[in-house]
Amino acid sequence: MSESTTRPVLLLLRRDLRLADNPALLEAAHSGLPVHAVYVWPAAGQASRPGQVAAAWYLRNFTAFAAELQEECGLTVDLLQGSLEEVFLKLRTQHAYGAVMLNAGHDPPALAEEVELQQACRDADVDCLMLPANTLLPTGAVLNKDGNSFRVFTPYYKRFLERYRHQPPLAQPGRMRDAGLSGQGDSVESMLQEIPEAHRDAASHWEPGEQAARDCMEQFIARHLREYGSDRHSLEISGTSRISAWLQAGVISTRQVWELVQQARERDPALADGAAIFQRQLIWREFAMQVLDDNPQLPDRPLQEKFAAFPWQEDKAALAAWQSGQTGYPVVDAAMRQLTSEGWMPGRARMVVASFLVKHLLQPWQQGEAWFADWLIDYDLSCNAFNWQWVAGCGTDAAPYFRIFNPILQGRKFDADGTYVRQWLPELADLPDKVLHSPWEASPLELQAAGISLGNDYPQPLIEHGLARKRALDALSRISS
Repeated sequence: MSESTTRPVLLLLRRDLRLADNPALLEAAHSGLPVHAVYVWPAAGQASRPGQVAAAWYLRNFTAFAAELQEECGLTVDLLQGSLEEVFLKLRTQHAYGAVMLNAGHDPPALAEEVELQQACRDADVDCLMLPANTLLPTGAVLNKDGNSFRVFTPYYKRFLERYRHQPPLAQPGRMRDAGLSGQGDSVESMLQEIPEAHRDAASHWEPGEQAARDCMEQFIARHLREYGSDRHSLEISGTSRISAWLQAGVISTRQVWELVQQARERDPALADGAAIFQRQLIWREFAMQVLDDNPQLPDRPLQEKFAAFPWQEDKAALAAWQSGQTGYPVVDAAMRQLTSEGWMPGRARMVVASFLVKHLLQPWQQGEAWFADWLIDYDLSCNAFNWQWVAGCGTDAAPYFRIFNPILQGRKFDADGTYVRQWLPELADLPDKVLHSPWEASPLELQAAGISLGNDYPQPLIEHGLARKRALDALSRISS
């Protein structure tokens, strides 16, 4: 047996904090070699660093994962800060590894780090084994008949279904050989202290770990999958799965999520329609990854070039009011306060608040993308940038810019009984339903009975909807002509 086949494996982990369906972990186990497991944590300022709430969430899941890995596999995992290359080079000076194993990423910062790592491994004459990313199909696998990427989702979706052949998730490994090289990592506590308290508090509303992820999916399937087509839009009943938090951190894999839904629809044919709509959302996520792969400028520049000349009216006060949930439109403010409370909001709410920022307030979509990046527990570079461009009307397959949500009607339609607004805006709790989503329409007696003084207890609207709509369409006409 050669020396390289007896040296330990360096297992590098990033967004793959799970025992089951973890290709790199299973490959390391199958090697039969001693394993040194290391969770690579990006330093502040690195392009691969997650936003603040997501960062706190990842670290909490790392703690849960480390305990499970030790208990189930007998493997200790270190936490080291830096890029993949930096961590490898640091450890390489201390230990001789026969191979490096890791799961591939899917966004440009992750891919750039992988290129640097692979070069460092070649220079050190160490094998570098890259296992499949946490996707249903590899990015770039779904192409049109000319061999090019799709720019519109529907044909991409149809081609995806033609290409995809589901494989059951990989098994969890059994006991593994620990290389005995751990104990030199950073502490989770010190990493968490670098994150502002408000962001740590938001992440603390969520239960970390694989079992919590599975429980989340099982509850969603039992309660909402049948009516997912309608329930996912409701703000009153929170009919979305919320699995994106665990999915993005790699606590559960995309393939595991697909499998759970597929099994449910096979057990109960009545779930088929809801399951198909949910699985379509998973494919939308992979479409966003493909668009980012083709357009690395996606988080910063509009894909439709004409929008580079859009006459934004940057207003720090308006942006701050939106960020803090003080716009005067209850459904917008409720969603923004939910975001800073628990790092999440439903998909319908994301569309409403994004449309409001871009079209009512004429603030650049990049400002919203950056705020979401910092506060979303499920922040994903591709999905966040793609969806903001979609709402702003400047991306591929985007909603047209002239589609301007009326936040009053959105509230009345998707929060008809006011449950959502009253939860997040308790100052409006005693308003009658008929004016809950438009408090300025309440009579003086209704305001007095609810204990509300508009402009004091709750703000007046930043801008009247009709005026905002006209202003947005006028701005659009300036670049369209």
